[in-house]
Amino acid sequence: MIRTEPRPPNLLRLLLLVLLLADLGYSSVQYYRQPLDGDVAWNLVPDRSVQPILDSPFGTAAWLEGRIYSNPNRFFCHWSFRGYFLAAPLALQSLVDPVTSVYLAAAIAKLLTHLLLLLLLARAVTGHWRIFSLPFLAVMALLTPFFQANGYRSQIGIVDPSITYTFFYALPAAALLLFLLPFIDRLFHGATRPPRPFALAALAALAVVVCLSGPLNPASIGVLTAVALPLLGYHRLRSLPLPYVLLWGWAAALALYSLWLGT
Repeated sequence: MIRTEPRPPNLLRLLLLVLLLADLGYSSVQYYRQPLDGDVAWNLVPDRSVQPILDSPFGTAAWLEGRIYSNPNRFFCHWSFRGYFLAAPLALQSLVDPVTSVYLAAAIAKLLTHLLLLLLLARAVTGHWRIFSLPFLAVMALLTPFFQANGYRSQIGIVDPSITYTFFYALPAAALLLFLLPFIDRLFHGATRPPRPFALAALAALAVVVCLSGPLNPASIGVLTAVALPLLGYHRLRSLPLPYVLLWGWAAALALYSLWLGT
């Protein structure tokens, strides 16, 4: 029998996809119209207070040499921000004028961070990467109202109007969520196979980036470590394979180091 109309699930998927694309498109316009913040030049020159951070990625200068400077545990925020803005506007200048290229680069960075967080959150909830499946699209649609580029952005906005804050808060949050996915899969989605050796090495390296991207990620890992036992139960955590335990122990140690370094 030949169907003359799309099945309701297919139609619903199409409607959700159109909704998501429309929201992303409207958000991109709002991101483009937001002003640049004063920290952009401070990071890109860089200012003399930023240079020690770039000179000591792991913050060792703060305790080996006794140097006192701000943000010793935020190397990857500064590094990613500078790397992007020293390259992206120049690449865009083949299409637009130099001033526009900076605003356009900022809007693209915010939009990509917005989309990355949406995808990672939907992946954490559904437990799979079938992006065009109905559950995945539905979760993204339910989460979309929390990404306020205007209106209620001061109350529930996730991607900050400040492009510097986008690199210092929203993007590190995405890195943390990516690191947590294997644990979420194991504890909540019934995954039984531990990550392969290459994936474990990549996650261990990602833990360094996560913990040296400001104070919020290490604090989040510390809180998760403190509440995991009472919330999940000793027996459930005991069933975790050794690779998960070692990986989390490595991240927890890095989190403690980062928090200590920030003092």
